[in-house]
Amino acid sequence: MFPYFFIFRISLLQRVGLAWLLSMAVTAQAATLSMDIKGLSHPAVGMSDVTATLTMQDKVVLDARIGDLHWQGHQHQNVRYHCPDLQMTKQRLRCEKGQLLLPKPVPVALDYWPQAKRFKLELQPPGEYWRVEGQLSGRSPKIDIQLQQADLSRLSPLLPHDGPMITNGRASGQVQIRLDQQAVTAVSGQLAIQQLVFADQTGLHAGDKLAGQLSWVAQRAGEQWQWQGQLDWQQGEVFWNPMYFPRGGHQLIAQGVWSPAGLSVDQAKLNMADIGRASLSLAWSTAQGVERLSLTGQSLSLAQAYGVLLKPWLAGTAAADLEVTGEGDIDLSMRDGALQSLDIALRKADLIDNQQRFALKQVGLTLPWRVDQPTLAELSFDGGHLLKVDIGATRVPLRLNGWDVEVKQASLPILDGRLDLQDFHAAKVAGNWQWAFSGALAPISMPRFSTAMGWPSMKGTLSGKVPRVSFHDQILSMDGTLQMKVFDGTIELAKLKLINPLGVPSLTADLTAHELDLGMLTETFSFGSIAGKVDASVQGLELSNWQPLRFDAKLMSSAGSYPRRISQRAVQNISALGGGGAAVALQKSVLRIFENFRYSQLGLSCRLHNGVCTMTGVEPAPGGYVIVKGGGVPAITVMGYNRQVDWDELIERLKRITRDNLKPVVQ
Repeated sequence: MFPYFFIFRISLLQRVGLAWLLSMAVTAQAATLSMDIKGLSHPAVGMSDVTATLTMQDKVVLDARIGDLHWQGHQHQNVRYHCPDLQMTKQRLRCEKGQLLLPKPVPVALDYWPQAKRFKLELQPPGEYWRVEGQLSGRSPKIDIQLQQADLSRLSPLLPHDGPMITNGRASGQVQIRLDQQAVTAVSGQLAIQQLVFADQTGLHAGDKLAGQLSWVAQRAGEQWQWQGQLDWQQGEVFWNPMYFPRGGHQLIAQGVWSPAGLSVDQAKLNMADIGRASLSLAWSTAQGVERLSLTGQSLSLAQAYGVLLKPWLAGTAAADLEVTGEGDIDLSMRDGALQSLDIALRKADLIDNQQRFALKQVGLTLPWRVDQPTLAELSFDGGHLLKVDIGATRVPLRLNGWDVEVKQASLPILDGRLDLQDFHAAKVAGNWQWAFSGALAPISMPRFSTAMGWPSMKGTLSGKVPRVSFHDQILSMDGTLQMKVFDGTIELAKLKLINPLGVPSLTADLTAHELDLGMLTETFSFGSIAGKVDASVQGLELSNWQPLRFDAKLMSSAGSYPRRISQRAVQNISALGGGGAAVALQKSVLRIFENFRYSQLGLSCRLHNGVCTMTGVEPAPGGYVIVKGGGVPAITVMGYNRQVDWDELIERLKRITRDNLKPVVQ
């Protein structure tokens, strides 16, 4: 019996390359044969610290242990096998009821034909079947694997420790491996996979309840592998940071070449559920990354493409939270990691910001972009809104030259007026976009504009010349002064700077108003009637997220001759605005007789700092200041005594003025 075993050992080791036979000892009295094998080596597989013990009584019992086993970059330690009844003949070794002693024993039937150098392993854990057959001699050594409901979690120890681990999943199918004297030369297979679950330690790469069909063929040529494969992903969800695929229904057919230097995909056809079909080619180098990429897709669903493919990459931009409809085409080309050409066509696309900052309806876009030659593009839409203000149908021709975009002239309808753009120019500099333009505002109805903005309805029109406006490093700034005509006067906005306009904005500006009609102004804000004109200024205005931090504001009667009358209700509201210290210098009897009074001047100022408004009026008075200075008959004077007012309290007083019918304090 023993010589047969030696034939097996020596022949096997010759095939795989015997590294060392360290020792062998036979204890005849105990009917035991022990072997220590220092190691076996092969470019694809190797083992060391191998021991095997045959105990021969009624039956031949084999206990084998491999201290260290490695293959194809994987390493395992202390692999043990126990056979309670080893059948040995000259032609065959057979163990029908062996067990691979993993943490949970796995039944393994072993057959080996030493002269033919052929083996067969059958693993039959409950509910599973694995069969591995190998032919290690001849011109075409091979290993064939058949699986039926195989538990894929058993493969996790074979996977890289820093990659995703399989915790569940079943597979049925075949795998064919072909070898030569040195290494694996070809691998092919077809697998049906069910309930596959995997994840890495960070949770950034995970899949759950995946099901599908996978087939592939890979042929080795030197250092390269020519491959082709097909994946039918039928069910399950995958998160592969930052992409999330909530369900299956995707198919991929691809072929290419892999080598240690990189991966190339000569041709790939992708059919993504609810998105559409696309084709792809790629050359990726381990040293340089993407060397070449080509992507083409037609009639793609923008809603699904945005949600699945684009949204994860748009976090932190103005397009991070959109509702998108319509369809589009794309043809993209990259070389050495840089975009070379991009053709985009959008048809009947709606782009609606869920934060209600903007919306564009029925967008059409024809964009032929080339990195090294000028092209013409066109953007159009039927309407929408920008910061609550309706905008009308617009067509914008664009001249592209690399990363420069130019629009000589365009007109954007806004409510019943329009914004005329001139010399718009945008450029990508050091990875960031910057742009600038100038223009003019054709008269826009202030009632419509103020209503759209959620303000009290204002009379007049909004018009003026727009100086050069630029955007750079997330800062929108305006060179010069924007002039607007409202309330029969003029308002000038200067030194405007808006930082992070689509995030948490902060704004600085100076504002000056001349000869605003107080009648129109007080009627707008339901303040009571005041006839006259007023000049106003807000210097050093600073807002953070549209809340005031500081400013120096003044409101004074305009110079010149004009009617100056104030209603009793306006007196009541001004005295209420002054707080508990405000008072009306008038006899009670006179207040009961007249509804309107004369004044010579009115004024109020507020310097805001650290949430406190320091207030003054037309002129100082004993213990306070004059807000309305009487003049004529009947005259009235409104005093203020409270100089320090909390800003929030002042705002609350303004709200009460428009809400309640307050009475003045009379002295």
